[in-house]
Amino acid sequence: MDVTYELSSVPMNICEISSKSINGRRNAKFILHEIFGSPEQYQDNGISWNEEYTRQNMHTVIGMSLKAEFLDSERDMPFGHGLTGSANGKPVFQNAVVVGHTKNPKIEELTLNDVVVKVLTAEAEIDDFTYPNFVKWIEDELSKGNAVTGSVEIASTIPGTPIVYDGGWKEKGRVPKDYIYGGYNIISIKPADNSAVMLELNSAKNLKKESKEGFILDEKLLEQFNKLNEKISGVETKVTELNTLAAKNAEINTLKSSVAEKDGKIAELNGEIETLKTAAGEKDGKIAELNGTVTKLNGKFAEAEKKQIIGELNEAIKEFTDNEKECVKEKITAFNEKPDRVEINSIVTAIKVGIADKVKAVMAEQNSKKQDKKPEDIYGEVFETNNRKESDEGSIY
Repeated sequence: MDVTYELSSVPMNICEISSKSINGRRNAKFILHEIFGSPEQYQDNGISWNEEYTRQNMHTVIGMSLKAEFLDSERDMPFGHGLTGSANGKPVFQNAVVVGHTKNPKIEELTLNDVVVKVLTAEAEIDDFTYPNFVKWIEDELSKGNAVTGSVEIASTIPGTPIVYDGGWKEKGRVPKDYIYGGYNIISIKPADNSAVMLELNSAKNLKKESKEGFILDEKLLEQFNKLNEKISGVETKVTELNTLAAKNAEINTLKSSVAEKDGKIAELNGEIETLKTAAGEKDGKIAELNGTVTKLNGKFAEAEKKQIIGELNEAIKEFTDNEKECVKEKITAFNEKPDRVEINSIVTAIKVGIADKVKAVMAEQNSKKQDKKPEDIYGEVFETNNRKESDEGSIY
């Protein structure tokens, strides 16, 4: 089986961490893993660390990243390795952050739980400025006597090629031979090696303060997982609330945009209404002006037409004498007040009728005189005729 990297988790039963920061860094010392005497001894994940191979590769611990994976923005309690996959044969830990770096790797024999074990140790500096909540979490775990878990990462010396194992890869008792130490994660999940202990830097006597329990027990691991689940539940609830709030905000923004659009349309329509009102006012003024002009023109036209009709009547009756027109005097007066072409013929006819009546009356009077004269006086009428003035026009004598 070809393996390009491995994760080897171990519990770090922390005795102490430096109580003071030096330039924003907390000093610490911890065990990377136990070194076994033979392949028959190995961690829970099947790795058996050999002293010879550990010694030839431990220089790669210098400058190695100390990492943690946090589940929320508080960045206090770590979780797993932060592993997200691999690329070009190299592990990728995009969910982890670097909280410090390691130095001074050593192979030492330490007494843990009354048993002398050979281990690989390293010193580290934790960034207290950037991750104060994480440092406090470690201190709280120390004050409770709880163990804190760590996981060392190893990878192939040549990216993309397999790690070389002495005797080949084995599920149980495999011995890494050619490899590098790629990083160290502080985690809260179950470890593979129960031998690692985090020590206070420059204080070997503090080993006596090590918890007699020594390792993470199932109850403590369960307690940590319960706390972690509570955090996850809280995060999920918060995410749900934020998503709901974001949806409401999006809806509100949409409504605001719609209202703003409608307000703009209303303002535009109001502007158009005002323009129309102004135009309507101007139109009404123009109509009133035109109506006034029309009224004046109608008056002038009516007056002119009145004069014209009166003129037509005068033209129609100009041949008649005043005496002849006397019979229609009242009609002419009424006509002049309210001229009407229809009445012209009526007035002319009335004058003619008046003239005819006068002629008939004269003729009737003359006939009556003729009947009153004596028969023998046959010249009387001729004599009467001869007595007319000579100047009378039309005289036949």
